[in-house]
Amino acid sequence: MGRTPSSKNLADKSSGAVISHQPSHRLAYSIAGAVHATGLSRTRLYQLAAHGKLTLRRAGRRTVILADDLEAVIRSLPLAPIRQHSDDTTTY
Repeated sequence: MGRTPSSKNLADKSSGAVISHQPSHRLAYSIAGAVHATGLSRTRLYQLAAHGKLTLRRAGRRTVILADDLEAVIRSLPLAPIRQHSDDTTTY
């Protein structure tokens, strides 16, 4: 029987792709991490939690937000309107 490589990343020799066995994203973020990841302010995150739109969890003394919950909140935000400028003569 062959041994599996000790590396967490395996190279697919035929395509050159790297296959990772690590999660593609974090499971949870601290408040500061969520601010950095989303661009939303601390205040806005706490407002979303106060309105029941975001669940905050405690891990000891640290408050964390599950990555899936954070992504769901971002996806639920309304779409931004696209403004057309009258002087825009660019054709695509």
